[in-house]
Amino acid sequence: MTSLKKVLLSSACVLLTSAVTNTAKSETLSEAVGQALNAHPTIEAALQAKEVARETRREQRSAYFPEISANASAGRIYGDNSTSRGLTVSRGATYSGLGEAGATLTQPLFDGFETSNRVKAADARIESEEYNIADAREQLAYQAVQAYWGLFHSQRLLNKVKSYKETIEDYLGRIEMMVVEGAADESEASQARNVILDIESSIVDYEGQVRSALANYRQIMGTVPRSALHEPMSIHHIIPGTPDEALEGSQGDHPALISLDREMTASEFDEQAEKGVLFPDIDGELSVYKKDQKEEIGGEVEDHRALIKMNWVFNTGGAQFARMDRAKAERSELLARKGETLRQIEGDIRRAYAEMVTAAKQMRVIESRKEVTQELLDAYEVQFEGGRVRLLQLMQSESQVFSVDVERLNADYRYKLAEFAVLASMGKLNQHLAEVPVATKSVVYSPPKVTPETKAPEVELETPMLSATPEPVARPQPEEAIQSVNHAVLEERIYTGVKY
Repeated sequence: MTSLKKVLLSSACVLLTSAVTNTAKSETLSEAVGQALNAHPTIEAALQAKEVARETRREQRSAYFPEISANASAGRIYGDNSTSRGLTVSRGATYSGLGEAGATLTQPLFDGFETSNRVKAADARIESEEYNIADAREQLAYQAVQAYWGLFHSQRLLNKVKSYKETIEDYLGRIEMMVVEGAADESEASQARNVILDIESSIVDYEGQVRSALANYRQIMGTVPRSALHEPMSIHHIIPGTPDEALEGSQGDHPALISLDREMTASEFDEQAEKGVLFPDIDGELSVYKKDQKEEIGGEVEDHRALIKMNWVFNTGGAQFARMDRAKAERSELLARKGETLRQIEGDIRRAYAEMVTAAKQMRVIESRKEVTQELLDAYEVQFEGGRVRLLQLMQSESQVFSVDVERLNADYRYKLAEFAVLASMGKLNQHLAEVPVATKSVVYSPPKVTPETKAPEVELETPMLSATPEPVARPQPEEAIQSVNHAVLEERIYTGVKY
């Protein structure tokens, strides 16, 4: 569901003259995927493939109906034959005008069920193309999810590191003041400046990731986002509990597998149609023919016929049997391709579950590290006020908290994207995408002021809130921290995630 952000004009003059409230439409994941599905050439190609199959069926079905043929000719001929000579020697060759015309209506009566089998094969291929469209939509939907999440995640990381830079700049300012006052050494200020340079390098890297993600987004969606990107919450409630359950749920209705099943059905009908070629063709025929020429070479001719005709062709080179064997080989190929596709689906599902499990374990460890690093930072803040630690140590502790926060965002990104990968591998992503809720916070994307051809668009970021990850642990009070926490022990716990 689309949410609207009301932006009220603060100027009383503007309110009195225009009384207009501007709204900024937020772009959800479902909307972005829908935009990709409605405009991507991949889907159009799949739709046209279905149209080709429909026209092929119409072509095959036309063999049920009568065939009409007509011919006509006019001109002048020269005849010297037994008719022109007749029974006397006084007659011989002659010239004559010629006009003739004929029409034939042929109705197929029996063709060994070749036509009916070819029509059934065409019907099966239409169904196969319909499931190919569904499979193409599933693949494109997952690509759109990856593009959306990639842009969202790179934006929030860039926002995070920019916020962290402001924090470190504040530390640098305080350290420089202490250097001037003689309370700190110049080397501490140099270390702080080095940290800021590292952050600036990271910002350049993250900005490159944003531009790359934006290019991928534009490739899949066909345009850049024009509003805020919302973070969908976890869809764990619709994910099967185990890979085996997911695999079992995908085998019966995965569009790629059903498409191959329909192709195999079409091959079976093709084989039956080729067997029908071995039978004679029986047709009903109505024809009329009229010819006008001089009496000396035959005179007028008029012919009307109503016939039942049989035509049988047998190719002694084995072409008919070769076509039957080819249809069998095509069916065997499709059966092997189905097995290959099934293994690929199984591999994708199991890899997605492995990614989910790994990310979940990482998040649990990261939460423990988050708690430990925050405790250490709180303890250092209290000890700094008491002069027991230096400001540089406090800044380093702040850096550890930042690193854990980044790891937490990365693990959250991996886990949630893996959930969508499970659904995509099962062929059920589009089916459930409308059920995906969105979080209340978003990462704001500012539309570019110039065309993408002239300048790379820039982004402005708003700090997002992860709604699907555990809530941060409350900070302990300074008195409790200084009494119960030994900072040397805490530094060791940072790297192990072990809670004593």
